[in-house]
Amino acid sequence: MCDTCALNFDSNNTNDCLTISPRTRVLSANRMLDTRYQDIADATAFLRRLCHLTPDFLDGPTKSRLREEAEQLKKLIDELKTKLQALEDRLDEVQYDLSSLVYPVNTLPAETLCQIFAAALSTGISPRSRRRVTMINRPRLRITAVCRYWRSIAIADPHLWTQTYYLINSNNPQRDLLFENFLPRTHSLPIKFTLIARAGSQSLPHFVFDSVAQWKEVCLINVYWPRNWAPNTATNQGIDCPQLTKLTFDATKDRASTPQDLLMNAPCLRELSTCTITDLFSRLSFPPQRLKKLTLLQPVNYKELILLLAQLVGLEELSITMSSPHGWEDRDLRWGLRPLAPVRLPCLSTLLVAEGHILKFLDLPVLTTLHLLQCYTEDVNLLGACILRSSANITSLFLAPINSIAYITALSSLLSSLKHLALTLLDMNPDEALQCSANFARLDYLPNLESISFIDNRPEVAFLCGSIRPFLEGIAMRAANALLSGAPHRMKLTRLVLDSRAPGVIPAEDMRDLAYLQRRLRSLRAKQDKKTETRHI
Repeated sequence: MCDTCALNFDSNNTNDCLTISPRTRVLSANRMLDTRYQDIADATAFLRRLCHLTPDFLDGPTKSRLREEAEQLKKLIDELKTKLQALEDRLDEVQYDLSSLVYPVNTLPAETLCQIFAAALSTGISPRSRRRVTMINRPRLRITAVCRYWRSIAIADPHLWTQTYYLINSNNPQRDLLFENFLPRTHSLPIKFTLIARAGSQSLPHFVFDSVAQWKEVCLINVYWPRNWAPNTATNQGIDCPQLTKLTFDATKDRASTPQDLLMNAPCLRELSTCTITDLFSRLSFPPQRLKKLTLLQPVNYKELILLLAQLVGLEELSITMSSPHGWEDRDLRWGLRPLAPVRLPCLSTLLVAEGHILKFLDLPVLTTLHLLQCYTEDVNLLGACILRSSANITSLFLAPINSIAYITALSSLLSSLKHLALTLLDMNPDEALQCSANFARLDYLPNLESISFIDNRPEVAFLCGSIRPFLEGIAMRAANALLSGAPHRMKLTRLVLDSRAPGVIPAEDMRDLAYLQRRLRSLRAKQDKKTETRHI
């Protein structure tokens, strides 16, 4: 403390209180103000800094100069941006010209590139697995990732995006974002819609059917026929498919129809591929008389099939690719005790069956193309009866005989109208091979035959030893007989085709004889045409 305070303290030492100097009180008060009013101190410091500003900085000419400089800088930046954009455009042109020199495909017109893209995408039609769908969608992404030019062309062509695939997980149904990104690129064109769901899914979320108005061809790969997505609805009112013309329902198994099954209204349906026909009309509403093509992917009940075919009066093509699992010995028992009258299909021209027993119950007056995938002797007899009953003129026949007896019986005088024959090679003993050669050597045996296709399904050289030698010898004698008889016009056979799964199965000698016989037949046909022209002149 100061001297004055000390003196006062000594003179008043009898007091109990300590006297504080005025300076100490001021310092203490300042510390309190500094602590409590720190924000005010900051504001005071800011004001003090403002006091150091020169008057020239705040005058009007200075502000005008700064604003003018800012405007000039903005204009310069805009000019540089314009020049940069021009340089980038020029760089794109140079790169495009350079790529045209290095990659000539870029010189093709956009229409040609679209056709190339479409060909690249058409290799995986009708997928049957998630892996195939991934392989189909991958080219689209790769095409659009090559360059901006390809991307713009691909996105601008809606036809490249009409083949769509929807993947859904029944355990955790979510939207397929890839599908939803591709769909707007179709520009509302009709689409080919393929839905692949995991095993066990019986109901589908409603968003799967958001694009139903664009469906033209639909493939449902599921375990069961889909159920209504509204669980509280007793019966489904159905969904309308106004443009649907082709439907494929491929399922590994089926269940009994229920009122909750999804009902699809398809007034324009023309082609149907299904694994079941049980309760078909309770799941699918379509005009049966307008259906043109029916394909059965799994064995069905024969009686149900006949009752269905009786309604398909406009059917033009029927395919039954699976044979009955019960065998052919008890097939008649599964028809019931009362025999069914043959069903007349007045428009059916193409028939593909795994077994010929169904021919017993069909009347096919306009049948021209027939495929028999498993031809037994009994099936061949039914074929002959069907041809006689229907008065059909079969022009194309695919035959997979089980034995040579069935083959020889099938190719009889009933098939005199046959023009195109395709058959699988089979084993023959020496007597059967000799009879086969003798049949083909006759000019009255299949007189209108124009082409023969030999099909060898053996994966490799195995125990089977089917040979084309008997056919080659018979056809060679047929050509010689035509020349000797002086009636070469009766020899219409000019085309021989060999379809072998594995190379080296057919002996090299037979291959050489086949090529030589092919040239000989063409030469004979050329001479025949020349004589015909001379005769007309």
